[in-house]
Amino acid sequence: MVKIYSPGQGIYRVYFSPTMQDHDSKGVDHLITGNHIWNQEKRSFLRGEVIVRAGYVEDISFGNPLPSDATRGAERLSLGDDLLFPAFLDSHMHLYQWSISRQGINLNGCRSSMEIVNTLERVKNGSLPNRFFEEMGVLIGNDYDESRFVKGENLNGDLLQRFFPDTSVILRRICGHKAIVNEMGADLLGVEPDLFGFILEGKAMEIIWGLNIDIRTAKIFLKEAIKELHTTGVVGGVEILPSSRIDEFKEVFRKMSGSMNLAISIIKEGDNSSQKGIFPVNWDEEVHPHHCSDPPIIFQKLFLDGSIGSRTASFSEPYTDGPMIPTIHSDRALEEIMGDAAVHGLVPMMHCIGDRAVSQAIRIAVKFDRPFRLEHAESITEKHLASMKGGKGALSMQPNFSAQWGREGGLYERALGERGKVLNPFRTIDRSWVPWCFGTDMMPPGPLFAIKGAVYPQDPSQSISTIRSLQGFTTNVSDISFIRQRSPGTLSIGAPADLIVIDKTMINVKKTFKKGIVVHSL
Repeated sequence: MVKIYSPGQGIYRVYFSPTMQDHDSKGVDHLITGNHIWNQEKRSFLRGEVIVRAGYVEDISFGNPLPSDATRGAERLSLGDDLLFPAFLDSHMHLYQWSISRQGINLNGCRSSMEIVNTLERVKNGSLPNRFFEEMGVLIGNDYDESRFVKGENLNGDLLQRFFPDTSVILRRICGHKAIVNEMGADLLGVEPDLFGFILEGKAMEIIWGLNIDIRTAKIFLKEAIKELHTTGVVGGVEILPSSRIDEFKEVFRKMSGSMNLAISIIKEGDNSSQKGIFPVNWDEEVHPHHCSDPPIIFQKLFLDGSIGSRTASFSEPYTDGPMIPTIHSDRALEEIMGDAAVHGLVPMMHCIGDRAVSQAIRIAVKFDRPFRLEHAESITEKHLASMKGGKGALSMQPNFSAQWGREGGLYERALGERGKVLNPFRTIDRSWVPWCFGTDMMPPGPLFAIKGAVYPQDPSQSISTIRSLQGFTTNVSDISFIRQRSPGTLSIGAPADLIVIDKTMINVKKTFKKGIVVHSL
């Protein structure tokens, strides 16, 4: 292992040893039978049979068995009462960033500031192994969520300084829009936090990119991350990357051909305007060939506000415990940015959580006769949806946010009071005729957990069915993400055999097929 440490620049170059071996899996032909096979046309589960050959769905039969000559030589797989469904697509991913951040200390299960301190101490004394600390001597914690703490309890830089005065500590909130550092952590990153040790928005989101991982190690991390995503049934989606990381990601990703079906959304940095898109005009436009070696650049990610957890989302009224926050851009500035996206053939993918930010996004986007996507849009209303009807706008929402923060006494209620009860109006959206899909934002990854937030939201009147929720992670994603040709999110004849087997309780993904190859099996 070789390590270069540059204080004040936030840069590490670390060479880790591989933890998994490269290997090539060969696909086999499968005859899959079961009582609950997804019928694409009837949008329901029926008893049936599916034959998979050479990575594609060759034939499907419901009711009657397939002819014996059609199934000759295929490996038989009987599912019983388990469900066969198209593999999931995630409309909002930070796969490359997450592949690095997941090497840090997972704090998502901590329910108090002292539990976080205790977890960090276990890492420091060696009783809880952690890659980053072992190699770099830095405590990097991820996904803490103070909304689950006892009311009034504080987690701040002073607490970290008191317990870890001689160790750099950097903690990222689950939303990524907020981080906490002690004095050594701030020096390491070369940042000046506020009086409480907080770093907000851009500087917080850039922390992981400050860990400048070499290509060989990045490949190891990405392979491990993709392997974990396969356990959740995800085989593709929209990957969000800073423009400076595109070439690096493609170099790493090319070494894993066929592992994921991705479209890319770039976050432009500085004057970097060289990134070109593919000039899509309509959602149903065919924009790239069936076989594409590099993930195509489709979207440009724009931030109109922050997050509820960091109290930086832009609402038209103040928070219960903080002031009203304006949008990041003026209308004029946003219009110029969207005009530049159009010139470069990129579809605006606008991060807007508060109702003020959602209003601005729609107000400016409808001036352009081009597709656009609203990301998160937790506070979208019927009035907003009416203004989008008949246009080229679409929604990408995260039902896992509702599952985590919509409960009584949760983040939404703490930050917004009664207004928190009307966030994420899934049923209203589903009935609006505005195209929509689901993603996880990797908070956490895993559609089956996220689906619970749509089926059992904080407002029961906004519940949608399990089947509609499943479609939110399959056909709906491909329809408004321009990845339909490579991964249509369907179980249909001629489609790639990207399939998942879900247990009847809908808790576990028991198998994941990628082009007919089993890439995950419980």
